[in-house]
Amino acid sequence: MNVLLARSSVKACALVAMLVVSCGAGTSLGQDGAPAVPAAEALPAKDTRVVTVSPRLVRKTVTGFVVSETINGTMKSPALVGGRLQQLLEREVTIRLEVLDVKADHALVQLSYERIRTGSEARAGDEVVNTDRFDSMTPVADDGENPFAPVLRPLIGAPIEVRIGVGGKIESVSSAPELRTVDSPAAGIIGLFLDAAPLEKFIGEIFTMYHPQGGATVGETWNHEELSAPAVADSPAIATTTAYTLERYDLPVATVRTARTARLEKPPELAQQMKTELKAYSGSGTLEWDTDMGMLRSLQYEEEIVVQIQPNAEQSVEYSSKGTRTIKPAPVQ
Repeated sequence: MNVLLARSSVKACALVAMLVVSCGAGTSLGQDGAPAVPAAEALPAKDTRVVTVSPRLVRKTVTGFVVSETINGTMKSPALVGGRLQQLLEREVTIRLEVLDVKADHALVQLSYERIRTGSEARAGDEVVNTDRFDSMTPVADDGENPFAPVLRPLIGAPIEVRIGVGGKIESVSSAPELRTVDSPAAGIIGLFLDAAPLEKFIGEIFTMYHPQGGATVGETWNHEELSAPAVADSPAIATTTAYTLERYDLPVATVRTARTARLEKPPELAQQMKTELKAYSGSGTLEWDTDMGMLRSLQYEEEIVVQIQPNAEQSVEYSSKGTRTIKPAPVQ
């Protein structure tokens, strides 16, 4: 297509030249007899405004968001029933955020879960082997033996204090001890809702765009590097680099595109035990940052990953997943 366009352009230029020569005095001329040159169109001025993409938390400010996440994972191995195990994980929470205090080096924000919906489904081959779902909006009488209910229902409305650092990163989370001491097979998921690191991954962009100086110009790109703890014991950690690019600024909304790359960080002792390879990874998204609020307005993110694990020479397991995460504003009372 580019070659055709280039040839067409050459022919067009040649045709114009022929017409100028043939027409002679009939050509449009300037006052000195030279062909008049049309005025060049002015190029749009470069947007040099420095856009603040850092948090600006104000005491007593109240905001609400709906945060959702879906992960479709597949594990393939000859040792599995039907050769594969599929798992669907879903989580959606409605949160209320109230800024309690703002100091020179941190801010305190009260987080309240207004609604929690979560679920999982596992399939071995074509057979459903496990399904668990919970919605805090359903009556307590319907909980029955649901393993999520005793873990998640107490979170609804419970005050949770989140400490936000100068750059907007979640530094710590404080909550009532009884929220963590629950006897349930699903007790392990409580950390997703109460621990600083998982919470940072889930809602962190609400408070920060991870810019080192806090201000960017349109077209600028900056990077944020992060090392995730291993998902399970004796497994590699994942190191990610996220490139943020300020695409445009329509006051008061700054639109930022993200692109993420990843690599596995394997300790030497683990490398000797099993071979783990990150076969493929991609992550990208769009964020809208409200410069008036000094806070995220919305987020859409997609991620795909393929990992190959060989515990020994005879076994091989491939895990692949596709995930999405969204953050949208929600009304608050």
